[in-house]
Amino acid sequence: MQILESYPRDELFQIGADELYDNAMGILRLGERQRCGCSSAATGSSGFVTCLVFVPRENYGTDLRSSSRTS
Repeated sequence: MQILESYPRDELFQIGADELYDNAMGILRLGERQRCGCSSAATGSSGFVTCLVFVPRENYGTDLRSSSRTS
């Protein structure tokens, strides 16, 4: 339930049920293994791509946040 509650709202309205299930299960598996991961999906004909990046809480600190802002 927490995965769905924290999933980006706009993505919930644009994604199909099967793809949402696959993404949610992938996120659940990442949490069990404490690994980094990325999920991407093209959003219709708009030409945009949504990327969700997952980083284990233990690895996500000030150094990582600072380096991601400069990239």
